[in-house]
Amino acid sequence: MEKRESYLLNRWKAEAIERMTELFNKGTSETEKLKGKSRANVEFGRKIVLTESEESLIICNQVEEGNPADKILLVPTVRKSIKVPKKVATDRGFYSSKNEREIQDLKVKHVAIPKPGKKSEKRVKHERQHWFKRLI
Repeated sequence: MEKRESYLLNRWKAEAIERMTELFNKGTSETEKLKGKSRANVEFGRKIVLTESEESLIICNQVEEGNPADKILLVPTVRKSIKVPKKVATDRGFYSSKNEREIQDLKVKHVAIPKPGKKSEKRVKHERQHWFKRLI
């Protein structure tokens, strides 16, 4: 029974990925890859921003043309939420002190965006807090 469930789950996952690829690749132009993984020499011309709930359900999505910086996508994505989230966590690509301030101004209780590069002692302490580590 476990083998059958595993097979079905993997099959459904593959079908979902295929459908998403078809949906978002329509009319997408290929662009030469300038950086990133060396094994791929082509990138597609759209960026998809997905917002997940704590249960890992996709609750919001947006498709951006080209390859805009993650930093400029974060605050509009949080504002687009139906209700203000209690917690926001992203990877370091979304970091900017302005983003942190703006999201906190929206009354988000915990904002966990790791700062790239060299960090001050105060920042290191901030990122070592239990809630911050748990969100990341």
